[in-house]
Amino acid sequence: MKYIFRALVALAYSVVFLTVCGTFVVIAGLYTTLPKVNGEDIVHHLLDEASILRDAHGVPHILAQSQSDAYFSLGYTHAQDRFWQMHLTRMIASGRLSEIFGAKALPADEITRVLGRPEQARQAMADLKADERALIESYVAGVNAYLTSSFYRTAPEFFVSWSTPHSWSVLDTMLVSTFFNYLGNTYRDELRSLYLEYTGGSTLAESFHRPYPSDGRVALHITDLVATMGPSILRNQTNTSTPTSTTNELTEHSNNYVISGKRSASGAPLLANDPHLRLSTPGFWYLAHLHYGNQDIIGATFPGLPFIILGHNQHIAWGFTTTAADIEDIIIEQIHPNNPDQYQTQNGWETFQTRKEIFTIRGGSPITRTYRTSRNGRILPDHLLPHLHKGLHPPTDVVLAYRSTANIPPNHSARFFNELNAAQTWDDAVSAASHSAIPPHNMVFASSNGDIGYIMLGKIPVRADNYPAQGSHPVYGKDPRNAWEGVIQPNDMPKVLNPQTGFIVTANGRIVPQEYNQVITATWKNPGRGDVIEQRILAQEKHTLDSLTSIQLDVSSKRVWDILPILLATNPQSKRDARALALLAEWDGVYDRQAPQPAIYHAFLATLTDNIYQDELKTAFGAVRNRFPQVVIDAFKGKLNWCDDIRTIKRLESCEDWLAPSLHQALDGLAHYYGEDYASWAWGQQLTINHQHLAFGNIPIIGRFFSSETPGWGGPSTPNVAKISTPALPQVVASNHGPSLRYIIDLSTPDQTRWITSSGQSGHLWSAHYTDLQKFWSDGQYILIPSHPSPSDIVARLKLQPSNRETPEP
Repeated sequence: MKYIFRALVALAYSVVFLTVCGTFVVIAGLYTTLPKVNGEDIVHHLLDEASILRDAHGVPHILAQSQSDAYFSLGYTHAQDRFWQMHLTRMIASGRLSEIFGAKALPADEITRVLGRPEQARQAMADLKADERALIESYVAGVNAYLTSSFYRTAPEFFVSWSTPHSWSVLDTMLVSTFFNYLGNTYRDELRSLYLEYTGGSTLAESFHRPYPSDGRVALHITDLVATMGPSILRNQTNTSTPTSTTNELTEHSNNYVISGKRSASGAPLLANDPHLRLSTPGFWYLAHLHYGNQDIIGATFPGLPFIILGHNQHIAWGFTTTAADIEDIIIEQIHPNNPDQYQTQNGWETFQTRKEIFTIRGGSPITRTYRTSRNGRILPDHLLPHLHKGLHPPTDVVLAYRSTANIPPNHSARFFNELNAAQTWDDAVSAASHSAIPPHNMVFASSNGDIGYIMLGKIPVRADNYPAQGSHPVYGKDPRNAWEGVIQPNDMPKVLNPQTGFIVTANGRIVPQEYNQVITATWKNPGRGDVIEQRILAQEKHTLDSLTSIQLDVSSKRVWDILPILLATNPQSKRDARALALLAEWDGVYDRQAPQPAIYHAFLATLTDNIYQDELKTAFGAVRNRFPQVVIDAFKGKLNWCDDIRTIKRLESCEDWLAPSLHQALDGLAHYYGEDYASWAWGQQLTINHQHLAFGNIPIIGRFFSSETPGWGGPSTPNVAKISTPALPQVVASNHGPSLRYIIDLSTPDQTRWITSSGQSGHLWSAHYTDLQKFWSDGQYILIPSHPSPSDIVARLKLQPSNRETPEP
């Protein structure tokens, strides 16, 4: 027996030794896949010599003689640092993830193709002018030059996923450009409304669309709109529709604001932007500086595209936030009772159009699906509805069609970004904006000549005044009132130049007043963040980079003061409960990392919310759980009769009856998860943000290896947003959604612009720049990207030589 034991011990030691050796070999092998960033590479399709100079944070300064060569070099650089991300993005946008991950990715691929993303890319490619295509071809050539270079190194993800990288194409770049269309998703709100209506009736569904606050801020004033656009933008008659707010705190995305020179210490405009997106590793953005001719363009790029998406040149600066405009509708099509191939229209029964899609499945046989289209849009197949909205099962005599302005040609977004990068004046920016086909965004603008302004980008449908829903919930396609009448023309999209107040703030709240003659959306987002930012701007006479940094990092919430008085009316059941209430009474609404109050507040609110409307919602409860605190406010104001527990027959509960037990339940949960010591409830200790890897984030072990974590701060309604969720009451955790990028510009000193992204520049696991910027981001710090970096700022130099030139003697 002892010999067997010795043999097993020896075998165990051997396994450990071989595992360690194997791990070392794998790590060493992967380490050698780091891209070479020093030296010289001779490449095809480059016209003149170009240089890629990297600073200590991995940010490239690309020096080229022409725009074509600058795009070529950016393509080369993107491929070096982010080719896996580029590859994954094109596979997502083309509905081909199943080729990497097998059948489990098939539903995502089907949704992508049903929504029409590949067709949108092909349309965008067809709409390119010859000079635009030539520039994109230069970028594509740069990507492929790296992939075929002796400098090429395969990213680790290709090894782990057993995938083979293949060359880049113009279509791939256009596929990446459609990725912005995923920022729309208003159709999911309509699916939720439909689900609530099917499960609880129209009254239940309407309960989650509350009137927009009567005193809610509007970003643009009517006098400024008329001064910029003329009186034709006014309604001919009073708009009788009542704007609403979804008040869904989990769907608010981004802040931007621009301040004129009369409000700045430097006398030049200031501009700040922080788009809120999914936080991942690698991150959404890649910082870069392009220099060619007399142009210097600095900012955030999106790997796969050759443009600076957000940033500045030497003349202007710009920033985007989503408008949250309603550009998508769900249309209910009535099926013929005797012929499932037909649907009802205002002119009788019509036959669906059909198309076939073939999906290549890794490890399996190809799958062919047949999809239908009506005159109103693409039909969402029944088997995909659970993936789009869990629990949604429409009656068998109807189907749901998806209609979007993203599927309306033409698509000139490449022209928009190209012209915006070269713009020098307000008129140039307006001209560029007329070509935008990305989902509607609020663009704030500032120029070195002192102008500031606002332009709404994108395509927004024109719905008739008698369109019953105005896009707020699904409607029947057979009703002629529900047809679109085209899109709002660029000249009629909201614009403001040099407003009287001297500043413009957008934070996904309402943009235009009632007098504006078009409907942007029927469901504006809550104005809380915008209120805080505006109050901070008005509170100071002259602003600087430092004051705007303070605003951008602000973790105070106006929303708290709408709800806190309700919670503080609680009659505590114990000394612990009384102590928690005393802490809430002392709270100033600031989400400080060391404070326990944010945890108590959100655990209490989430528990109270659940207790109040879980019984009314029944099976629909999961669709809206903890997302709509406005419902609690309305219940306590008597606007909703939801406080009585319909499960108890002999007792009539009031809203106040739920306060004490909800607080006690919340504190029990906090003690269970974090201990009895209030110090352990500090917000910063609970709010750990997981920057999930783009492909492997949800895979056990591997996901943790490729992903990263940082401490979070802020809350769901603070300018420095931290999205939260409550997976198990009253545990509060951070969701991986927040400021993906922060930048602040003073047009008097553009080289002092403050930049930071939520990740690092490199997408390579072993790179020093994989997550190095995350600590800066988490701590509220920034980096500089000057247009003329000093030699000491540069730590890597790569020279690209055109292959048709002789290599100079050393």
